[in-house]
Amino acid sequence: MQPYCIRNRYEIKEIIGRGRVSVVHLAFDKRIKRYVAIKQISNTAANYQKIVKRLQREYRLLSELNDFAIVKVYDFFEENDQCFFVMEHARGVALDTFIVNHPWSLDLVEQIAIAIQICQAISQVNALGLLHRDIRPQNIFIDPEEGTVKLLDLGLSKSLHSNLHTLTKTLAIQGNVAYMSPERINGKEYSNSDVFSLGIVLYQLFSWSRRSPFKGNNVFSTIDRVQKYFPPPITNYLYSPDEGHYEHLSNILNKALQKDPQQRTQSAQRLCKELSNLYSKFPHIGSKWFVDVTRINKKSSTQKMSFFSDVRALSYTIAVIIMLIIGMVGIGITMDDSDLSPTTNIQKVVEQPSAEVYFDRSLDYYYFQNNYSNAWKYNEKALSLNSVDPRYLIHKAKMLFLGHGVTKDVTTAHTITQRQLFKLKNNQDGFSLYMTGYAYSIGMGGRKSQQLAASWYSKAIKKNHPVAMNNLAIYYNAQRKYVDAFLLLQKSADLNLPTAQTNLGMRYLNGSGVVRNYEKAVSLFRKAAENGHAQAIEQMGVCYYNGFGVNKNYVLAAQWFRKAAAKERPLALYCLGYCYEHGHGVKRSISEAIYWYEKASKFNYQPAKKRLAALKR
Repeated sequence: MQPYCIRNRYEIKEIIGRGRVSVVHLAFDKRIKRYVAIKQISNTAANYQKIVKRLQREYRLLSELNDFAIVKVYDFFEENDQCFFVMEHARGVALDTFIVNHPWSLDLVEQIAIAIQICQAISQVNALGLLHRDIRPQNIFIDPEEGTVKLLDLGLSKSLHSNLHTLTKTLAIQGNVAYMSPERINGKEYSNSDVFSLGIVLYQLFSWSRRSPFKGNNVFSTIDRVQKYFPPPITNYLYSPDEGHYEHLSNILNKALQKDPQQRTQSAQRLCKELSNLYSKFPHIGSKWFVDVTRINKKSSTQKMSFFSDVRALSYTIAVIIMLIIGMVGIGITMDDSDLSPTTNIQKVVEQPSAEVYFDRSLDYYYFQNNYSNAWKYNEKALSLNSVDPRYLIHKAKMLFLGHGVTKDVTTAHTITQRQLFKLKNNQDGFSLYMTGYAYSIGMGGRKSQQLAASWYSKAIKKNHPVAMNNLAIYYNAQRKYVDAFLLLQKSADLNLPTAQTNLGMRYLNGSGVVRNYEKAVSLFRKAAENGHAQAIEQMGVCYYNGFGVNKNYVLAAQWFRKAAAKERPLALYCLGYCYEHGHGVKRSISEAIYWYEKASKFNYQPAKKRLAALKR
C-alpha cells in the first residue's frame, strides 16, 4: 500500500491487522517521532455509532490507567466519516500465537514473570472499579525480545459498582465462552470473576496448551466443562529442575479456577502477590523476563477491592444463552433489548435441555473424549425424552455392541440395529448414513459387509461426515487405493477429527503412501492430542523420544507417555517403563520400570513381557 497521512500527522505505513469491522495500521507519528498503531472504523460498519461510543469509552478508561503492562492510548478522533483510535504499538505477538510457535521455549521462572505482569495489568483495571470481561490469550501481547507484556482491549469492561453500562447492555455476547467464569454464564458477575478467566490463561501459559482447558467440541460442551470440569493439576505438565515449586504453583492455579466465587482467589492483585512470592524463590539473574516483586507487593497493600460487589447482570446475560443455542456466538453480534426473551423461558431452556442437546453432549463431546460412562448416561437421558429417534437408539446399540460405558450385550445390540436400520437408511443426515455403514462394517445387526459399509460411508461423505471419511479411507487403504485414502484422510483431518489427524500423522511418520514428513506428523499428532486422542498423545511421546520433527527431549517424551499411559495405551505403558529403566527423562528406578512393564504386559504386549522377564532374573 502507498503511505499516506491522516491529519497531516500520522503517516500510515502498513496494515498490521484486520477485524470484523476494523483495520489496524502501523503508523508513524511525525509530531512525537514514534510508531503507533491506529484502529480505523468506517461508518459503513453495522452499528457504527455504537462502536464509536464503545471505543470512546475504552479510550477514556485506558487514559486513566498507567501501567507498564497495559497498552497506552494517545488519540481518538473522527474524520471523513471514519473513526480513528491511536494507541501504543505493542511489539511482539499475541500470547496464543507465542504458545503455538514457541512451545516449551521458556523456563518456569520466566513463565511466572509473564503471569505476574498479566495479573498486575488486570489488577490495575480492577482497581478502577472495572471488570475486564474479555481476558484471553488473543488480548495479551508479549515481546520475547524485551521481556514485556501488554494487555489490550478494554471494550467489554464493566463497572463493579453500578448496573450495566447502557452501551454494553445491547451487546449480545461479550468475550469467549471458553474463558468465562461459571457465574457469568449463569447471569451473575462478582469482583473476582476476572480471576477465573485469568486462571484459564495462566493454565494455558504453564501447560503450553493451544486452547482453553474448558473448550469443548461445541458451545454446550464448553458450557458444561466450564461449570463442571476440573483441569488436571498443572504438575502434570511440569518437570525438573524446579519440582519443589510445582505443587505451590498448582495450588495457586487451582484456587484461581474454583467454580465457587467464595472459594476462589479474591482478586487479581491477590493472585499477583501469590505468584510474586513464588517468583522471589527463584534465581533469575540475567533473565529478560524480570519483574520487581517488591513494587508489586507494596502496591498490594494499598489496593483493596471489595470482594463480592454484588454486581448482577441484567437480562442481557441471558441473551448469551439464547445466542449460543441458535449458533450465533461471536464477538460483535448485537441484539436490541426488544429481542430478549423473558428470563423464565431462558432458564427453562438451560435447566431442561432437549433430547437433542443430551444426544449432542453424548456423541460430540463425551464419546469422542472416550468418556464412555457419561456418553451412555447422556444418551439414556436423550432416550428418556424421545424413545423412538433411530439415531439415539443406534448410538445405544453401538455402545452395547462394543461394551462402551455399559456391560457388553451383543444380542440386544443386534435386536436394536435390526429394528432401526430401515429408519436410518431413510434419514438424510450424515450421522444416520454413517451409522448404517458402521453397522455393516462390524456386523452389528447380523450382516457384515465391507462393500455395503463403503457404499453407505460414501453417502454420508456427501453430507460432509468426517468419521465416514476416515472409515472409508481405511477401506480404500485395504483396497490399495492409497491416493483416494490419503485424500479422504486429509479432508477428515481438516474437519478436525482427531482420529483422522492421528491416522494421517502416522502416514507422514512412517512414509506410508506419502513422502515421510516428521514435522507434519508432529503437527497432526499435536492437534489430535489437544482433543484427548490417546494414540496421538502416545505418538507425541514417540516423536520427542526419537527426535522426530522436534528436538529430542526425554523429559517431554516421558510426560507424553505418562498422559497416554493414563489412557492405558500399551505402547505408552511400555515406553514409560523403558524410561524408568534407563533414567530417560525421569529418575532411574527399576521398581517403577517393573510396575509399568507389568501394566503393559496385562495387554499382552510382548516387548514389555521380555523386559519384565529380564529384570526379574
